[in-house]
Amino acid sequence: MTLVKERLETTRKPLKFTYRELLALDRAGVLEGKRLELIDGELIEMSPPNPPHAIATTELGEALILALGERAKVSVQNPLRLSPDLNDRNLPLPDIAVIARRAYRDHPQPEDVYFLIEVADTSLIDDRGKKLELYAGNGIPEYWIVNLLDQQIELYTEPKGREYLTRRTFGLTESFAPARFPELKRQWLPEGLLEPQP
Repeated sequence: MTLVKERLETTRKPLKFTYRELLALDRAGVLEGKRLELIDGELIEMSPPNPPHAIATTELGEALILALGERAKVSVQNPLRLSPDLNDRNLPLPDIAVIARRAYRDHPQPEDVYFLIEVADTSLIDDRGKKLELYAGNGIPEYWIVNLLDQQIELYTEPKGREYLTRRTFGLTESFAPARFPELKRQWLPEGLLEPQP
C-alpha cells in the first residue's frame, strides 16, 4: 500500500504504472487476486465476461487446440509481456494467444506469438483502438477481433508502425485460415452462437 500512497502524494496526474510496479503491488497483496491489464501505464480491471463473450472464448480455444495439435500452444486470458524491460507500461491479457510450443519460464513475448484474439462486445472500441495499435506496434503478426456486436471476425495482418496494412472480415461462422497456418481453413465458431436461449 505504501507504493500507491507515495505515488498519490507525488502527482496529481492519473497514476501510471510499470510492469515492475505491478509485480510489487501483486507481491504486497494489494491486488487481492484481481484480474488486471496494464495498458499504457493504466491498470484496467477485467470485468467478468458475459455469457456470449465467455462462450465464444471457450469455443475458439477448444477449436484452436483441436486444430493445432502439437503445432502451437493456446493460452486463454493470460498475460503477454511485450518487452523484457521491467519498466514497460504494458501487460495485456488477450482473450486467446496462439504461441510457439516450448517451455516458458516467463510470460510469452511478441516473438513467441503466432496470433492473438480479442473477443469484443463492450470492449470493441479499445480492441480496435488501443489494443490494435499496441499489438501492431509490437510486431504481433496477426490479430483477430471476434466482433460480437456486428457478428463478424476482423482479421488483421502485416503490422507496420502502430497499424496493420491488411484487414479482412468474415462472418462469425465463415471458414478461413490463420495466416501462419494456411492449411487450417475451417469454421472456428459454431452456428447459433448469439441466438437467445430458451
